[in-house]
Amino acid sequence: GVAAPPAGTFLFVDIRRLRREGEDTLGFLERCLERGVLLTPGASSGKDYEGWVRLCFSTVPPAELDEALAALRPLFTR
Repeated sequence: GVAAPPAGTFLFVDIRRLRREGEDTLGFLERCLERGVLLTPGASSGKDYEGWVRLCFSTVPPAELDEALAALRPLFTR
């Protein structure tokens, strides 16, 4: 029941439980990049978001977003 926003859509995800033992957020982001998807460290939006990542999907065609999410799925499931 909510209209889709025209732009500026971000998803913040707490990835602290998804990191490997001894891995920091940048290490997790490197693994995302190895899968062809570039995410932003949450801390770039403020210190309260350390341990989070940010996905921007406001300008990605739906088919490309589906492909990126499929590539990331193994990293976001435990």
